[in-house]
Amino acid sequence: MERAVALKKLSKMLGKKFRYRFDADAPLREQQEAARAELGEVHKEKERLVKQMAERRDEILSADVEYQALKAAREAVGDQIDKLNRIAYRHRVEVGTMDSIFFHVKAQGDSWEDVLNQLTKKSRDVVTL
Repeated sequence: MERAVALKKLSKMLGKKFRYRFDADAPLREQQEAARAELGEVHKEKERLVKQMAERRDEILSADVEYQALKAAREAVGDQIDKLNRIAYRHRVEVGTMDSIFFHVKAQGDSWEDVLNQLTKKSRDVVTL
């Protein structure tokens, strides 16, 4: 099919926002199929090497006492951060909107008054702009 005919049909099908890209240097179908066939084997080889590297890294680091101490300390600090985040950013009241699956928080606070004040302040800010 000629480009002009194809573009006219595609434009009718996809509407005013229709755009296209054309890559004259793209590989031929046979080259693509050959690359796909080879790609599976190369991926398997990469997975084998990644697994070997992980096993070797674990073997080396398990014997490193200083690394193990740092790892334990980092995990303890991470647990403390998680605990403090749960306390610092949890609110009694959250209001917002719901679309198909997501709840979008518009205001949050410890009381209904906090939430109402936030929403009225936001609406005043929008009006004054």
